[in-house]
Amino acid sequence: VIGAARRASLFRAFWLLVPALHAW
Repeated sequence: VIGAARRASLFRAFWLLVPALHAW
């Protein structure tokens, strides 16, 4: 369960980071 939550938070951070990199 903890691994899934960590994976979800990591995926969300990645999803927010990608548009920022494209905009940069």
